[in-house]
Amino acid sequence: VQLPDEALLAELFNDPAPLIREISLEALKRIGGTRVDGPLVKMLKDPDPNVKAAVLKHLAEVKSESLILPITEFIRNESDMDLIVHAVRCLREIGSLRATQEMFPLTDHTSWRVRAEAVEGVNKFFDDASHSSSTKITASVKNLASASFLNRLDDEDGFVVGKVAEGLQRIRTSDKEQQTALLAALDRALVRHPELAMVIVTNASHLDWPNYDFNGKLRDYCRHESSAIRAAAISQLVPVENERAFEEVRTTLTDQESMVRVASMNALALEIHRIVLDTTKREVQELAASMQKAEPTSVDDDSEAEKSAKGKSTVLGFIGGLFGAATSAREDYGSSSGLSAGSGPDAAQHTAQQADEVFANIIQGRKLSPEIYQFEEVLKQHLQNGSADEKLAAARCLAMLGDPDAMNFVMLSAKSGINLQSLAMLLPAIPWNERVELFRALMQSGVSSEDRAHVAEQLAVSSDPRGTEELWDIFAD
Repeated sequence: VQLPDEALLAELFNDPAPLIREISLEALKRIGGTRVDGPLVKMLKDPDPNVKAAVLKHLAEVKSESLILPITEFIRNESDMDLIVHAVRCLREIGSLRATQEMFPLTDHTSWRVRAEAVEGVNKFFDDASHSSSTKITASVKNLASASFLNRLDDEDGFVVGKVAEGLQRIRTSDKEQQTALLAALDRALVRHPELAMVIVTNASHLDWPNYDFNGKLRDYCRHESSAIRAAAISQLVPVENERAFEEVRTTLTDQESMVRVASMNALALEIHRIVLDTTKREVQELAASMQKAEPTSVDDDSEAEKSAKGKSTVLGFIGGLFGAATSAREDYGSSSGLSAGSGPDAAQHTAQQADEVFANIIQGRKLSPEIYQFEEVLKQHLQNGSADEKLAAARCLAMLGDPDAMNFVMLSAKSGINLQSLAMLLPAIPWNERVELFRALMQSGVSSEDRAHVAEQLAVSSDPRGTEELWDIFAD
């Protein structure tokens, strides 16, 4: 295509017919879209903002480093904020180190929209770089990002702060001075934007805090005057402190605000889930050890003792995979004991009974951590008298403790198709009969493929061989 042809295509781009403009733009893109002196780049100086917007949209798809200079010049000279936002998106899509360096100054732009777009672009670069072995980020660039994000935590606009909170890991916490500055900025951001408490506290708790007890900070936040901050804090404290956070759980379970009570119960549900699986694993290990000691050292091929040993091997292989033990754990219980699983319907039936007995012994025998049972009464109160969210959160906790009323509530909720993914987490931590009933109810209620896939995944977590038949039925459908 010759230069006169480029001029003709550029003229056609101003045609009132949308199809003509689309065709001419595609042609211009093909013949010189990445050239600094190409027709598309020249059209960034067109007086019509619609033309410039369309050009920027197509340049974002080109993703060429040669466009960085003309785009940054466009940003400096343009006054239309909509178009500047489009131009920042071009830099974001180019995604290179050079493009990212041009976005750092834009995090201080007068327009909150431009600042948010620039922060998001920086976040994208670092996220992409973390998955690429070819992208090397220098210390100076990391320092620029850290300074920019720390500064923007004090942004007056909540949307910008939310974008910064999503990338808090950009802020360096390698020395005491930086940690002090970040902690002060976090406090200010939480006071100004309590609606962002969950994302701010969550991401802050995942940072490295050398020589500083951030869990102590979370404990302080659990007593904060803002209910949103209290809710965010307890949701993050329990998963990292486990039973050491039970004092805060006791306080927040009776908080005056429902959102805090719900957050506390949801965090407690995760802790009960962990305790159930850990306790079951320990019981299985003890059973495996006792059965291994009972095995005969040498037997004839067809002796009753060998049949008994094979049956025990099947039990170990079966039970070892239950309740979150997964494949590696199942290998621990089977291969590490020197046993291999047996086969046959009688053995399978026997192993199923053994597995159920292990679980029943734990739940009905109340063999979980003694501290967990202290919450039963307040949980039952929330199940009976709480809001809809409180009832669901309480039911999840109590169902794993073997409460029949809670399990009935869980089943009704599953059949209604509400909160399917939060109910699916119970599957590895409840007895088989309830597990398969809940699984079927969740699968029937699940509308989206994402929900159904998550439910199936949770059933598979338990590695119960009986679940294979349930999963095969899904594939059959």
